[in-house]
Amino acid sequence: MRARFAVPALIVIVLSACGTGCTGFPDRQRQAEAIAANVRVMPGVKEVQPHYVNSLDRGASFDLNVEVDRTISPAAAAEIGRRCVTQVDRGGFAEHLVSLAVTFPGSGSDSDRDNPSKASFNLTDDGGIRRQGVTADQVGTDLQFWIDAVDFAGVKSVALRRPGDPGDRDGRSRLLDIHVANINVGFALEARYPELQKHWYAGL
Repeated sequence: MRARFAVPALIVIVLSACGTGCTGFPDRQRQAEAIAANVRVMPGVKEVQPHYVNSLDRGASFDLNVEVDRTISPAAAAEIGRRCVTQVDRGGFAEHLVSLAVTFPGSGSDSDRDNPSKASFNLTDDGGIRRQGVTADQVGTDLQFWIDAVDFAGVKSVALRRPGDPGDRDGRSRLLDIHVANINVGFALEARYPELQKHWYAGL
């Protein structure tokens, strides 16, 4: 009779162990929630939505979506970026896919409201390797510049993405796509920020 119970007992033990630690990735759910909580109370933040996954079939990832107020200052936006990246780097998200997205609500017409400004950062490549060019200071600088562009008179929306090239393993490239009310706004934008030449378009 003892032999009949030995095998089932062994199976239960193995399954229980795999249910808690066989994904192969460190569990960083608590760290993800702590980062979201810290960002949620920062000046200019309207809403924070963290999405953490750690499973056998979907791998491990942490996506943090932040919506900011219309009144946020460039300096406050920069601090959001620096704090997020710094805390991710300290949180031990090894082998995780990590991204940060910051949105600024659209205004005006229905089409503008449906197309808010957005800045997106992929801190890791598709293999979970940390991109060395997407540093805390660089993300902060990008977000400060992004809000400056969003606030420029006549700008309807600004899309920023780092890296700009999906094949960029270091994350040193940047994509900017700026929708302006008319070509005069575009030329004025270029005069203020020469690096934005050919990065804007006018239209409805």
